[in-house]
Amino acid sequence: MEITSDELIFLVDDDPSILAILEHYFRRKAFGRIMKFPDGESCVAHLSLQPRLVVLDHHLSLREDSLNGFDVFKLIKDLHPLTKVVMMSAQEDNRLVLQMIKQGVVHYVVKDTAMMQALEEVMEEL
Repeated sequence: MEITSDELIFLVDDDPSILAILEHYFRRKAFGRIMKFPDGESCVAHLSLQPRLVVLDHHLSLREDSLNGFDVFKLIKDLHPLTKVVMMSAQEDNRLVLQMIKQGVVHYVVKDTAMMQALEEVMEEL
């Protein structure tokens, strides 16, 4: 999947520093138009814009009443099944990763010191 400069990319993470890093990466690579969201609810509220790609944190908030990344992913797939989703998390739980891939997550990137290298590889594959 090649992303053109006029296509929309959503970046969703509750950590402002991760959002800034991701935004810098996508702008430097000139991948699409960028919209950032600090939580799942604001991302879902803008899904009518039909992003081509969503880079989504799995663990978005500690509030019990808020959507986690997997909840947002399921809503994206229900509303816009052609939208690609790259899930990110600090968790390396293989069962979680397998469950997400079975549900249609394109790639799973672990948030660690090699996160940007892994994201670079994912974007080359897309």
